Amino acid sequence: MGGLRVFGREKLLAFKNEPSYLTDYREINYEGRSWQAELARRGYLSIAIDGFNFGLRTQSAVENRVAFSEKRLRFSKDEAGQYTTQASIQGEALAQRGLMTAGLSIAALVATDDLRTVDYLCTRNDVDPQRIGCVGLSFGSFRTNCLAALDPRIKTAVSACWISTLDGIIDYNIAGVMGFFAAPPGLYQRMDISDLIALAAPKPFLAISGWKDKLFQPAGMVKAHLQLRDYWKKQGAPDHFGSLFYDVPHQFDRKMQENALDFFDLHLRS
Repeated sequence: MGGLRVFGREKLLAFKNEPSYLTDYREINYEGRSWQAELARRGYLSIAIDGFNFGLRTQSAVENRVAFSEKRLRFSKDEAGQYTTQASIQGEALAQRGLMTAGLSIAALVATDDLRTVDYLCTRNDVDPQRIGCVGLSFGSFRTNCLAALDPRIKTAVSACWISTLDGIIDYNIAGVMGFFAAPPGLYQRMDISDLIALAAPKPFLAISGWKDKLFQPAGMVKAHLQLRDYWKKQGAPDHFGSLFYDVPHQFDRKMQENALDFFDLHLRS
């Protein structure tokens, strides 16, 4: 995933005649790779959905799916950026108000979406329910953290560029990081972000961060990685936790992808 709202799942698999701004986005965030294609080449079946308020789940798409699908192919880079800003600031705030009125939240909706996606996978004859993993970048990384913690059917997880403690975000970049998807009401009164991730222990979990990631204060990222190492050690599974830092910005580049694939091979194929 990531910040661009005009597309969701298409970020992970290139398609013919896609708009140049989407290709450029994939180049910056995935070093030009179609991540789902790489998973397929390694022999994995994968699924990606449009997260809430991304792609065909933004308000314009809901109002007129066909018109939006055609229009976004003609967007310029600036128009895609403007749409992203409108969807993330105005559209998401309006959606959160509506959900809160019903006693719900975007964070709960996103987590439920991912749980239901695993439900679907488990209905397929070509899926081994004992070998399901999840992986994500940025917004997808936070979703990975939650899904790995919530669902015992997730056996292995790789989370790239959303590993930090709250004090690495608060008073540093709360506006750029803490979207409604990452703010379940009342959660942080009881635990830190690293405590949430720790609920996934002792299952295999690979945490990846970038030293040049401007979203998080470096000290917060380091603190979270150290806490998570300690959590897995206390669970008696220190070898199930992987902790990697790269001297890169907020991205999931080819080296990180290879780390993820190797981690999956180690823990899902054995």
